[in-house]
Amino acid sequence: MRLDMRVNSKTKLTGLIGNPLGHTVSPFLQNSLFSSMGINGIYIPLCVPDGRLRDAVKGLEAFGFKGFNVTIPYKRAVMECLDEISEEAELLGAVNTVKITEDSLTGKFRLWGHNTDGDGFIRAFHEQAGTSFADKKVCMLGAGGTARALTIKVALEGAESICIINRTESKAQELAEKVKQIIKSKAETATESRNEAAAECVNEPDTKLANGPTDEQFSEPAIESINKPAVTIAPEYLRSEEITAAAFGSTQSLRALEQCDIIINATSVGMYPDIKSSPLEESFPFRPNQIIYDVIYNPVETKLMSLARSKGCIAINGAGMLFYQGVKAFEVWMDKVVPKKILNDLSNAFIKYLES
Repeated sequence: MRLDMRVNSKTKLTGLIGNPLGHTVSPFLQNSLFSSMGINGIYIPLCVPDGRLRDAVKGLEAFGFKGFNVTIPYKRAVMECLDEISEEAELLGAVNTVKITEDSLTGKFRLWGHNTDGDGFIRAFHEQAGTSFADKKVCMLGAGGTARALTIKVALEGAESICIINRTESKAQELAEKVKQIIKSKAETATESRNEAAAECVNEPDTKLANGPTDEQFSEPAIESINKPAVTIAPEYLRSEEITAAAFGSTQSLRALEQCDIIINATSVGMYPDIKSSPLEESFPFRPNQIIYDVIYNPVETKLMSLARSKGCIAINGAGMLFYQGVKAFEVWMDKVVPKKILNDLSNAFIKYLES
């Protein structure tokens, strides 16, 4: 019999905290990444009882963990336990990845909060749908934490319109207002940056004019460009202006759903074991070529996806989002980029596992 020597004193420790964790498949992905990348590391699920979050985080720090993932119900609460939070995590209002670093001089640990959900979602959608959200009409089903993160990312990609649909309309309205504030703030920041850059260009001396302007430089178009005010519009990816809210079943929601290009289900309706349920009725008039994105990955084809596919729609589950947010977390902890060959091979194996 051979001894199992895979785990030793030099093994890099990572894990997942949340409650419950019986459904998680993250260990299969992360441990496969360690093996594929030739890194002596391990990823373990750690169920944290209610009221013990801060103790758990301190314990992971004390045991020398390199980092950990965070899932429900602690994605927002964990932010109070961290030293630094990335701009993306601040923007999305949640942390799903924490990196732990040690100061080489003081020996003190610092905990850095990140959010890889949004980037994982966008990357998966681009690859699987073959398009982006720019200039698209989008309906978001749900108004919880997942819906918030995805709505913000969709808005920042320049969606033409977003309608947030929820059973409780007030929650949908609250999210819509929050996203509007974020988009406005981002637009103002971008405008200020571009104005400053434009001002620097105006103030910078043009060495080409040392011997006087040429005819070309003194032409009407040249004069017109000099007299134009500094740019005051936001970049195209911040153009989302129409963000609305509606209650499930309302006339407004039905109209938005029928007219939209993309429907995203950010609710748990249809998730195992409730596989016979769908957030939309069987009689809903899907339009061929609408894109239906369901964040659920178990089952791999939800009832919503099945109904949509039968009407000629493109239906995508959340497996790709789960995969890419996990890969991004791994890269954050290990300070390494996963090669494309490993990504492709592991993605195929991961999807096959979920389908089995």
